[in-house]
Amino acid sequence: MSRSQQINDSAAEAMRRADDAAAESPREGPHPESGATQQQQQEEAAAEAMRRADVAYTMDDDDM
Repeated sequence: MSRSQQINDSAAEAMRRADDAAAESPREGPHPESGATQQQQQEEAAAEAMRRADVAYTMDDDDM
């Protein structure tokens, strides 16, 4: 499997996990430990997935 395909698969898996988390528990009150709402947690998870994908793509570009 090529590096680009691995990056794409990793980003897709991260987004699927964020979607699954959204589907499991609809909007709730603040998370008991962090104080963040479910919506905030999902947005943070999606943002982190995008950051990781961006870093991975940048690293892949550097290898060329």
